Amino acid sequence: MSAQQKDDIFALSENLQETQKKLQEFGKEQSAFLTSLVEKNMNFQKEQYDLWSKIIQNQVAHNNNILQDYVKIAGDSVKKASPSK
Repeated sequence: MSAQQKDDIFALSENLQETQKKLQEFGKEQSAFLTSLVEKNMNFQKEQYDLWSKIIQNQVAHNNNILQDYVKIAGDSVKKASPSK
């Protein structure tokens, strides 16, 4: 094997090692990105859940107020319709 061939093999080996390092770094960056994306998605889903919970609680409270008003109106109507003693 000539000296040039040995140098070429050595250079190829170095290139392969450098490529492997770059791929490992890329894998770490990709993993960090995906982890960040999942965390952001989970936070977004929690915010959505909290918002929907507040909307539902407000709607239930509003409906309860309307029902209480109807009961009061009905009670007042019954009192007015009842003969006084």
